[in-house]
Amino acid sequence: MKKIYNVFTLLVVALMGLSLAACSNDNLDTNQYKGEVSLNVYGPSPVMRGGTLRFLGSNLDQVREVIIPDGISITNIEVKQAGVPSEIRVTVPKDGPVPGKVVLVTNTDLIITTKTDLKYTESIVITSIPLAAMPGDVIKIEGDYLNLVQSLAFADNVLVSMEDFKSHSRYAIEVEVPEEAKTGKLALYTADLTVVDKNSVDYQIIETESAIEIGVPTIHKLKGRNEAEALGNITAKAGETITITGTYLQLTDDITIGGISADDLKITNDNTDITFTLPAEAPDGDILLVCKSGIEVPVGTLTTVKPTNCVATPNPVKAGQALQIDGKDMDLVTDVVFADSKGEYTIANNQNIINTKEAYAVTVPETATEGNLKLAMANGSRIDVPFTLVKPTVTGYSASSVSAGGQLTINGTNLDLVKKVQFGESDVVEVKGTAEAITLTVPMSATSGAPTLTLANGTTVANVPEVNIAEAVFCYITELPSDDHTPDAGSVVTVPVKNGDKLTHVTVNGNEVKFVYDEKNSQVTFGIPADAGSTVSVKFISSNGDIEYSMKVIPATSVERIVFTGPIVVDWNGTWPEGRIFITLDQLADVPANAVMHIEFTQHEAWGQVQINYGDWSQIPFEGTVDGGYLKPEIFNDKSVTEIDLPFTQEILDNIKAKNGDNGAIIIQGQDWTINKISIKWEISLEKDLAGYVSNMDGTPISYPYTFTWDDTGRFSLSKDLLLELGVKKGSKLLFYKDKSVTGQIQINNSSWTAIYYQTDWNAEKEVLEQEFDDALMEAVNNGGLVLQGGISGITKMTILP
Repeated sequence: MKKIYNVFTLLVVALMGLSLAACSNDNLDTNQYKGEVSLNVYGPSPVMRGGTLRFLGSNLDQVREVIIPDGISITNIEVKQAGVPSEIRVTVPKDGPVPGKVVLVTNTDLIITTKTDLKYTESIVITSIPLAAMPGDVIKIEGDYLNLVQSLAFADNVLVSMEDFKSHSRYAIEVEVPEEAKTGKLALYTADLTVVDKNSVDYQIIETESAIEIGVPTIHKLKGRNEAEALGNITAKAGETITITGTYLQLTDDITIGGISADDLKITNDNTDITFTLPAEAPDGDILLVCKSGIEVPVGTLTTVKPTNCVATPNPVKAGQALQIDGKDMDLVTDVVFADSKGEYTIANNQNIINTKEAYAVTVPETATEGNLKLAMANGSRIDVPFTLVKPTVTGYSASSVSAGGQLTINGTNLDLVKKVQFGESDVVEVKGTAEAITLTVPMSATSGAPTLTLANGTTVANVPEVNIAEAVFCYITELPSDDHTPDAGSVVTVPVKNGDKLTHVTVNGNEVKFVYDEKNSQVTFGIPADAGSTVSVKFISSNGDIEYSMKVIPATSVERIVFTGPIVVDWNGTWPEGRIFITLDQLADVPANAVMHIEFTQHEAWGQVQINYGDWSQIPFEGTVDGGYLKPEIFNDKSVTEIDLPFTQEILDNIKAKNGDNGAIIIQGQDWTINKISIKWEISLEKDLAGYVSNMDGTPISYPYTFTWDDTGRFSLSKDLLLELGVKKGSKLLFYKDKSVTGQIQINNSSWTAIYYQTDWNAEKEVLEQEFDDALMEAVNNGGLVLQGGISGITKMTILP
């Protein structure tokens, strides 16, 4: 075998003294790297003939020649780094060099001579290595000066220390091939790199010219439900045992099937058998044996067992009801995937689900479209199963002709599947009927013909009979305010109308309000109460009929209800009832406990006095009054004080109702005091507390502090109808107030239990978890609503801010 001295060096030597033939400097300079060409250190010394010699200094990239004894010129110079500092390397010839000083010649003929001699060490010679071996075999490396070797490495730096050599002499090394070894060249080191840092020692590397081929396990057979020769195909079901037979199987680190690691891997029968459990996630594909060396050995291919003979019943099935799929190996099914008009989605977390070897049952979502459902397995495989859906039919109407704005009942079968009805190009009416009937108010823009009945999955009912729509003769609104022009609470709104001359009354939330009819422009203007919520009920009452609308309103964040406008000088001695103020119970309707009575007044020069009483003349103990219901004396005789707020409490409000008298609910009297105005003020919270609208799925009420759970005791649903009733729209918010110290998460799902968002606090730093209704949440709302569950306690309030 040809002798190889492929040497790599790492230099750690003492700083060597240098002499510069071209210049000298008597001054001491502690800067190691200078601007001119200079040499600071070189090595290693001794170096092996054929080894690498390194030079460190400044601007050494300008060196054109290195001369070593005996006059050997080296011009093949490798520049590793140029400038300041810099490094160059040269390879020492194998034959000819002798000990002595080294000379560097620059491009400008500057001569730099080392002060120390370069010395040489005998070269390690490799004369023989095996051509092939198996892990565990003891191989023999032959040569000369092998006693200098302190460690060796197989390919990819699989190191063996000389402490683990089986034998070690000048002429031979015997070493056991590690299990991690793979095919490649051997590298011999003059340092034990298993115990020292390779960057901290000076050592030589000797690499073999040829590679040693390291064997891998041999596969004979594989067995699942059938047996196959190596590289053949077997069939198996998730959870079943697969056996591989071969040799050297103890070298196995893993078995993968389509990239999925096997479960419960065991090597038996004197390393000739491997058994493992097929993971549920393993797909059809290649079976590979992964050696401890990282080498992958092909074993064969796998075809996984899938459900067969699958039949869906009942067929057709009604949306929202249970569908059972019978077949073989149905226990492999993890999910059922239905198609809808927008693509596919997975049905998960169904309640009362059946999953056995023979059957799988699931509730058909309202938005599913008929065709093929897909049985999904853990490994990603899907099996198509055909099914059809029950379809509604329309048999007739409560009347063959109806006025626009009038009531109409649509009769038929399975009409509870219908979600929307439209008459021609009229507004769409969202409906919720029974299986036999849908009762609705015909839109004012409805036209005669066959109405369009739309299901939750987007399909429409076929063969719908026509109905005659007569134009309404009472007053109705032709166009409600758009979202961009939503009126404010406390403002007036103008709407276009037809038959306005028939309008006699307008009510908002059941209370009559004043209106003005503009005959020229066919418009009606009316007022919205200041304390209106986000949605109000507006009824137009005509001499020949009425119609009611739900109108969006931008609620006020505060209310000021004026209950008295003066001025009046209160006077104990005035002729009854002059000099007194009487506030009626009607003026105090719906006043909350956080309200205040705001009194604006003017003080006189003389001493004054104001007393506030219930309707039975007993004094009201407002904060801000003293015994006898009098305003506190400290505000008197200070003319800069012109107003005062007296806060209501629930107890005071209850007593106002209980002590209401013939003259009023609140009576204010006094002496030498001018009262200019009295109003009731309070802040309006737009947030809707969910505890007042829903219960847990197990039927228990929601109370605070609340704990979200992953079962029915701590989760609840928010239906589409409820969310829309609460005024939810894009930009609305879900707010979860909590104890700042608690951690956990809230999962927000659509009505099919697919997670959309998680609200989390894992660092106990938040007091409010906030989720805005974006496009994704609004799509879920419109497709049925939301389901909320999770794992967090200490929720002090849950609200929706419309």
